[in-house]
Amino acid sequence: MTAITAILGAAFTVGVCLALGSFLLRWLKLEFCRLEWTLFAFVSGSACLSIAVFGLCAIHQAKLPVFQAGGAGAIGGALWQARGTARRKPLPALPRAWTGLFAIIYLLFFACYFSNAAAPEISPDGSGYHLGNVARDWRHHGFDWDYHSIYSSLGQGMEMLFLVAFSIGRHPAAAMVHMTFQATLPLLMVCYGRRFGFPRVGAFAGLLVYACPVVGIAGISAYNDLAVATLIFAGFYIVEVNYANLCYKTMFLCGLLGGFAYAVKYTAWLTVPFATGLTRGRRWWALCLGAAAMAGPWMVRNWIWLRNPAAPFLNSWFPNPYWTAAA
Repeated sequence: MTAITAILGAAFTVGVCLALGSFLLRWLKLEFCRLEWTLFAFVSGSACLSIAVFGLCAIHQAKLPVFQAGGAGAIGGALWQARGTARRKPLPALPRAWTGLFAIIYLLFFACYFSNAAAPEISPDGSGYHLGNVARDWRHHGFDWDYHSIYSSLGQGMEMLFLVAFSIGRHPAAAMVHMTFQATLPLLMVCYGRRFGFPRVGAFAGLLVYACPVVGIAGISAYNDLAVATLIFAGFYIVEVNYANLCYKTMFLCGLLGGFAYAVKYTAWLTVPFATGLTRGRRWWALCLGAAAMAGPWMVRNWIWLRNPAAPFLNSWFPNPYWTAAA
């Protein structure tokens, strides 16, 4: 039953992400090809779900009935909205031999990763501080304002997704949510290669990444590294596809993914200035708006809670009673 509930918890979380992402992409009226739409709906919807769960944690309403009702409403609404939608055009085809080769290798590794992710979570950081934060939030139905540690002060963008899955399938469900990002990255790379005219290179690069041992062990654990890599690549992908016509909606979505990457892992803050430089500052305000929508709440939380928006860093700039510049 543990494996079954883990699969259900992860599937529910991913389904809600896809639903919220489809709402966002339709609202922004951005055009993607068939597989691109699904992949970008997932990554952008994961940002939406993460910030929604943040709000629930802030008011201590992170409860299973709330997740179930909200998630079911989002999935139902997305399915209703999709009725009668014209089938999206596909990307340029991958050569048949490469399609077969990619499918075989990808599915073999996916089966291996899936079976391991569904097993009990034993990774050191995953079973330690990542899911330690999740379990604590679950017990309190939100943030524990009386608990102070370096790990609880870091951005928990990925832990917000883990919390939804954890509420149904506990620890393995969270790992399987991270595995979904691991599975998404090579598919995005294939799409990128097909769109820009080098499908074989994209397929080879995707397989090379997916079969990498460190990607395998990190991706099946309740970590956040593969999620960050996927979000950064997705942001780069959006800019490259729309470089000739960077509208404010495109830059807002890119900023949203960059801000979510920061909320998942502080070191990903470079995503936003990189995107600004890559686009030569065009529509920079929309990029910053999207980034602020995702990163801002975590900084405000730390400012109010710990008197340091960048906690546990920059303590010499933001003196507080919890850490010192020397500690």
